[in-house]
This record gives sequence, structure tokens and C-alpha cells, in this order.
Amino acid sequence: MTDTFCLYRFKQILDSKTRLDCIASTRNYRPFEALRNRAGRLVIKVINGKRIKKRPNKIPPFAIEHNGTNTEWITSVYIKDKTILSGFGDFYGTNDAIVAVWKNCKTEDFENEDIPKGAILDIYIFGSFSNSPFIHDMFIAGKLNNIIEDCNKKLLEEKINK
Repeated sequence: MTDTFCLYRFKQILDSKTRLDCIASTRNYRPFEALRNRAGRLVIKVINGKRIKKRPNKIPPFAIEHNGTNTEWITSVYIKDKTILSGFGDFYGTNDAIVAVWKNCKTEDFENEDIPKGAILDIYIFGSFSNSPFIHDMFIAGKLNNIIEDCNKKLLEEKINK
């Protein structure tokens, strides 16, 4: 879909166990931008992968949905190593790989749909790379550090009403 690299940073800021609000982004990924509400806010919901009916033979630890009035599927996130709070998936309806990285929480938090206040989820999007496990391995090995640094430099803060 795109040959760009994007970053969307979400944070648990309200007293909701599964809602995360976008607090900063590179604002250059059309599928995410299309999910913004009328006020320009981007909100997602993290759910336990066991609730997913699309792939009963392959259950991810967690999944991400759009938290709008019409819930839209975004991705399942698979985790190879629970000691590293990162996983991989692809943006639904695209060939774009994602790497999801958690901060300030534990694996059990998202598996139990009980995201602690202050938890952060960084979603890196690698356009036109359909092999998300390979991208994740490169990410963990540090082979994408230049891209990650570039994405972080381009982050724009979002307006948040608490």
C-alpha cells in the first residue's frame, strides 16, 4: 500500500481497561488517518486474542480494533517471546507489516484486557512489507534502528482532552 514508515503512539489515559488514545503520530498512514473521529482524535481498543473468530486455529495474545461507533478490525498481534513486550501483525486489508511495542505494562495486562493507566503502545508500520515476522525479527535485532529514530523524530503530538 505504501513505501513509507510510520509510527503511532497510543496511551491509556482514561479509566478504561481497553481504550488507548493516540498521543503522537507521524500522521502519514492513510488507513489510520481514515479512522480519526470528527474531532480529529484516533482511539483504539485492545482486546484479548481469544475473542477473535476470524482465525480460530491461530489465536494471538491480543488484537487491536478501532474504538469508534462502528468497530473496525485493525490487526491481530502475535508475540514470539513474552519476555520482550513486542509483537507483529499486519494492518487489516493491506500488505503493510506492523510491529507493536508495549511500555509500562506486562503481557498479562493485555491478555486480561486490563491495561494499566499510563501504558504506552507504539505501533510502527512498515508499508508494503507483508512478511511481518521477518520485520519484527529485524526490529528486535536492531537492524531497523535508523528507521525507528527517523519515525520518532517526525512524531507530532496530538491534542488530548482528558
